[in-house]
Amino acid sequence: MFADPHAKKVGAEAPSYLGDLIPFIGAGFGALQGYINHKATHLHPLIQMHHFFIFSFIFQMIFFPLFVRHPEFYSFDPNYGAFGWLSNSSNFFMVIGVVSPLTGILGNIGYFTAYTYWPMQIVAAAILTEPFIGQIVGIALGQDEVPGILTGLGLIVITIGFMTASYGVKLKQEYQLEEIMLELEEDKELT
Repeated sequence: MFADPHAKKVGAEAPSYLGDLIPFIGAGFGALQGYINHKATHLHPLIQMHHFFIFSFIFQMIFFPLFVRHPEFYSFDPNYGAFGWLSNSSNFFMVIGVVSPLTGILGNIGYFTAYTYWPMQIVAAAILTEPFIGQIVGIALGQDEVPGILTGLGLIVITIGFMTASYGVKLKQEYQLEEIMLELEEDKELT
C-alpha cells in the first residue's frame, strides 16, 4: 500500500468467502496448535511460535490451494501468486527487513509471552482487535471500502469467540479455586 497508494484490490470477481477462508480455517489450525501446546508451559515462546508457523504454513501452502484451485497460486504473480512479494525487490526488502521481524517475529513472541503474564481475555482482546484496526487503516488509506453485512456477521463470530474464551477462563479459575479450597481443608484435617 505504501509503495503504490493508488493500487486497487484484484480478484473482486471471485467469491468473497474464499478470502475469508484463510483466517477462519487458519484460526482453527491456531486453536489446534494451542491445544497441542497448552500443557507444554515449559516450552520457550520461540518454540511455541515455531509450532504456530508450521501449522499456519501447512494450511496456507498445502490445504488452502485445494479450496481455491487458482492456476497462479504457486507463482510469482504480484496479484495472485503466493510468492508475488518476491517479484519486486522493494517489496522483498520491506517484507524481509520490516514486516517479518516486527509483525511476524516480535508481534507473535509478544502474544505468546503475554499469555504468561496476563489472563486470556486480555490477550484475546488484543488479537481480536487486530483485524478491526487493520480494516480502519485500510479504509483510511483508501485501500478498502466500508464493510458490509458479511463483516458484521464476522464481528458476531469474533464476539462469540471472545465470550467463549472468557467463559473458559472463568471456569478454569473456579476449578483452580475449588482445588485450593480442597487442599486447605485437607491440610486443616491433618493438623
